[in-house]
Amino acid sequence: MEAESMDADTCCVAEVMATEIVTLPADTAVSSARRMVKEKGAQQALVMDDGTLAGIVCRSDLQKAAQDDPVAACMSSPVICVPPDTSLRDAAEIMDANDLECLPVVTGAFLVGIVTRSSLLHIAIDPEVTELVPCEVCGSEEDLGIAETSEDASWSLSLCAPCRGRLSMQGRGTQRLA
Repeated sequence: MEAESMDADTCCVAEVMATEIVTLPADTAVSSARRMVKEKGAQQALVMDDGTLAGIVCRSDLQKAAQDDPVAACMSSPVICVPPDTSLRDAAEIMDANDLECLPVVTGAFLVGIVTRSSLLHIAIDPEVTELVPCEVCGSEEDLGIAETSEDASWSLSLCAPCRGRLSMQGRGTQRLA
């Protein structure tokens, strides 16, 4: 899939959110949740209780919990959510301010998707642009560099040092070019 140029202020989370979401009932055993998250290739699952979003659990939460515990015992709650029209920049700022890796996307009481930090890091700038623009994730104007984010290096994005670091920690093999 070819990356498109996006503006973090005018594009919204609906444009980058995943709509295939792993959900689990609150009473699901941790061992079952581990298996399901692994099978689906997800980093987190949303915990539902009577049709309501009750919490979120990530792989590391599940690894630390006892196998027989319910996921409700290791989930994070309450969950910070955003509507689909939230700008990408606002979503990044919410994640940064709350040290989150993802945000569920809701319309009213309905769960419609999830936006992750890694999906925000896929915001591309025009590869022909040689002047550095503010960080495409958080808007910082300090310690900017270009990170190649595609395997064939056909596109790149402007990132500050902390956002480049997060991208590297997620195994995306970035290079500092500028």
